[in-house]
Amino acid sequence: MKINNIFSKLFCAILIIFMCVASTACSSSPSSTESKVPADGYQLPYEYSDGYTAKLKTTDDTTYLVTSTDLIGNKVVHFKTDKSEDEVKKYYDDYFANLEEVKLKNEKDKTTGYFDKDKRLIMYNLVVWSADGKTNYKLSCEACDNISESKNWEAK
Repeated sequence: MKINNIFSKLFCAILIIFMCVASTACSSSPSSTESKVPADGYQLPYEYSDGYTAKLKTTDDTTYLVTSTDLIGNKVVHFKTDKSEDEVKKYYDDYFANLEEVKLKNEKDKTTGYFDKDKRLIMYNLVVWSADGKTNYKLSCEACDNISESKNWEAK
C-alpha cells in the first residue's frame, strides 16, 4: 500500500512538472498569426469568380495580426507597424483621396467608404491606436467588383 501511495504521488508530481513546462513553452512561443505583410499588400481571404486575388495596401514594415468578420460578413483586418499614428493616418488619407467615396445604403449609418476599382475593394472604418510601443490599425473591407451591384454600398 505504501509503495502504491509513493508511486501515485510521484506520478502526480511528474504530471504537474510536465504541465508547467508545456504551458511555459506555449506562452513564450511567438504567435503564429503574426507575419510581415509583403510589399504588394496583404492578400485578403476573398474568392472572386474569375480567380482575382484582392490585396489590401498597407504601410511599409507592417505586420499582419488577425482577420475577423463583422456582422454583415465583411472582413476586418488588424495590423501593427513601427510607423507613428500620424504616418499611418497620412498614408491612408493620401490613398483614399484618389478613390471613389461611397456610402452605406442604410441611411441611418453615416459611415463613409472608399471604393478602389483596381483592387475591387470597398474600405471603411480605419481605426488607428498605439499599444506596447507599436502603432496598431484595423480596416474593414468588402469585396466589390462594381459599386452598382453592391448590396450594402452606393456611390455618394
